[in-house]
Amino acid sequence: MIVDWARLAVWVPTAAVAATALVGCACIVLLPERRARRSIGLAALLLSAGMAAGATVWQRQWQERQALGQEQATEADEAAQRAAIARERAEVTRAVTGLGELRRRLDALEKQLPPGQGHAPDGKFDTVSAGLAVVARTIDVLESQIAVFREEARGRAIPDATAAAMSAYLRPLGPQRVVVSCVPGDAEAYAYANRLATILRQAAWQAVGPEATTIFGTAPSMAVGIYVHPNEPPVAAHAVIDAFTRFNIPYQSRIPSTPAVADGDALELFVGKKP
Repeated sequence: MIVDWARLAVWVPTAAVAATALVGCACIVLLPERRARRSIGLAALLLSAGMAAGATVWQRQWQERQALGQEQATEADEAAQRAAIARERAEVTRAVTGLGELRRRLDALEKQLPPGQGHAPDGKFDTVSAGLAVVARTIDVLESQIAVFREEARGRAIPDATAAAMSAYLRPLGPQRVVVSCVPGDAEAYAYANRLATILRQAAWQAVGPEATTIFGTAPSMAVGIYVHPNEPPVAAHAVIDAFTRFNIPYQSRIPSTPAVADGDALELFVGKKP
């Protein structure tokens, strides 16, 4: 059985007074008129009164200790709550600072990418939610720019199997003289033109180049320009057009704007800048 001393302590003064009163009544009623026994009764009454007074003092001190303990517990709880709030504020401050640093890094990354759709949004970092919203919008912009960058970085290419088949197709039709050229200062256009020249050489054709020139203009185009003499297209032009059609290589037949481009029997393949 568990004794609830907290509830019993409230009745200590009442019980002590009641016990003192009972002892006093017993002494008056029961004790005979003898001096010795009256002294014993008086002593018992005084002892009972002293115990009642002591019990009252103990109960008061016990209540004071309980109140002090509760006060200390309350102060400790308040101190713990203040510490928790301070920690939360520090964490929020660190989070906002971290978001600001992340935003600066994203801005630095954006400057290294080509222009895409939109630009990094402006925004304040007063709260974590506001900072997250700005960073999320910045990431969306960067994703669009990365998509543009990947598309631009993806160069025109001819797979090895296609190149081998194309060389085998052109070999019986050769040798023919072809001049391969490209727009100046464009690494992707040069690599694609060099690939075409290599395929023609593997077919035992007389492929020259790639040479850099602007005589055909600088307009961007995915297709390979096929330039022939306007009066007498060479046999090589028909063979290359058939090969490009067969192996799904984009091309566009063109007539040179100046007769100095082709010498009558020469075929010119021009690779422009990729759009």
